[in-house]
Amino acid sequence: MAARTVIRLTTAELVVEVSPDRGGKITSLVHRASGREWLEEADAPLVGPPDASVGFDEGDLCGWDEMMPTIDPCEVDGEVAPDHGELWRHPWEVVEVDGSVATLSARAPHWGLALTRTLRLERKSLRVDYHVVNEGPVDRPVLWAAHPLLRHRRGTRLSLEGDLVALSDDGGVTELGPWPGPVATVDDLAEGQCAKCFVRMHGSTPSATLLDRDGTWLSFTWAATDAPFLGVWLDQSAYARHGVVALEPTNGAHDSLAVALRASGLPTPWVLGRGGERRWTVVAEVGRSASVPTRSRGPVLEGGSVKRGEHNEGPGG
Repeated sequence: MAARTVIRLTTAELVVEVSPDRGGKITSLVHRASGREWLEEADAPLVGPPDASVGFDEGDLCGWDEMMPTIDPCEVDGEVAPDHGELWRHPWEVVEVDGSVATLSARAPHWGLALTRTLRLERKSLRVDYHVVNEGPVDRPVLWAAHPLLRHRRGTRLSLEGDLVALSDDGGVTELGPWPGPVATVDDLAEGQCAKCFVRMHGSTPSATLLDRDGTWLSFTWAATDAPFLGVWLDQSAYARHGVVALEPTNGAHDSLAVALRASGLPTPWVLGRGGERRWTVVAEVGRSASVPTRSRGPVLEGGSVKRGEHNEGPGG
């Protein structure tokens, strides 16, 4: 395989590395002051795209990938949306790298989607701007989820505000009460256990923060109009080599696009018409303090723009 290409972006407070050849994966996100590497690292050098025969859960299980148009494989309108989407299996094109900014693009060839992602470092924050276009000949439903696998340290806690929801295969919704429920941290799990839940987030610009015992923190912020839900994956070495947390802002309350489209009374994934497009933003910020940071993002995260042919089905979808 070809040697790994690495893009390295830095500020005085943050270091980010990206592997275009490996599905555009963000492989490192380091808080300089503490030396804290927030992303789960690979156990071997990453080269080329992953082998076509390897399932996502059998792969390198590290870094930050983009899931589109599904996470669980499923069938929609007679066509199969593959395991964890298409983008993680294909090399991404480097459009531009300029100082602390990098733009990459990728295509989901089967689903007809083109995604452009711009990474912009600003002091202690990583701003990720997304733009997806349906280039195919038919309307396409799209489930998107950011998929950062974050290295857990004993005592690390998760702070967020929202209500737990669960979808049955027929789209029925079960309200499970406010976060956190019975499992709030990887420390609540026995070795070899894992748990996944979906949280309907509160507020117009929700945030989710991981806070270490020493006060080092990582916080994600986004617009609820783009991603009303947060998927929370907690893994105590069930699949990953170490304890990990995945905080996954998403536009659907299920890992299956097919099930998320059937949600009764909840926002549903986007449906992009032919030539339809959408823009949205996620901000990751790092720091160290005695408590969870409280911030207001203002108009930068008021919600993505939608153009040409998008049909949002279901309340708030």
